[in-house]
Amino acid sequence: MRDTVNAFKTALLGASLLISASAAASAADLGRGHGEGGYKDDQSYYPAITWAGFYAGVYAGATLGDRFDASEGDFHSGVDIDESFTGGGQIGYNWQQGNVVYGIEGQIGLIDDELNGEDLSDYLASVRGRLGYAIDKNLVYGTAGVAFLGASDEAADLLDDDTSIGFVVGGGIERKITENLSFGVESLYYNFSSDSAENGVDIDRDFFTVQARLNFQFGNSFENPLK
Repeated sequence: MRDTVNAFKTALLGASLLISASAAASAADLGRGHGEGGYKDDQSYYPAITWAGFYAGVYAGATLGDRFDASEGDFHSGVDIDESFTGGGQIGYNWQQGNVVYGIEGQIGLIDDELNGEDLSDYLASVRGRLGYAIDKNLVYGTAGVAFLGASDEAADLLDDDTSIGFVVGGGIERKITENLSFGVESLYYNFSSDSAENGVDIDRDFFTVQARLNFQFGNSFENPLK
């Protein structure tokens, strides 16, 4: 499992560098037209891209730096959890004003984590706001919201509730690869703290995820050309 996660992380890093390089190249071209006139005078220039509207997609990635801590009074202990696979789907809606893109997204998926050979979680979900900046076919954004971590049957006895509620914050970059299809890389930090157990022990957990995303945007993703 660790070799698979490491290979996935390497692939994500390569994809992230490729998208970042493409975004930089697009930004360098923003101020240049083709020939003497501006973009609106150049009939060969393609229409402006929009990120506005509904979208849905899938994601797959891995957890990093996962740690499980327990405390009761002056007693404190912690254990590191192995990197694990996570994957699922998302749906959201974007609004766009000029180059500024903002919206809301819901995401839910599986998380294949274990502690001492027992499953810890059944699902990982979040509802997040997003705020970003569009550069040609690229979108760079930050995101934050509320997160939900569902406990497995084995771990449910440790907690008062089957679901831990915390926060999530992070960011990512996406690139349109067709009119309606976009690929991206996203990194998120999750924190679930002060989950009071029945025996009075507070259980805290936090970790990062790094994941690849593929989204389909419904409707036409290109605006009318400038006239």
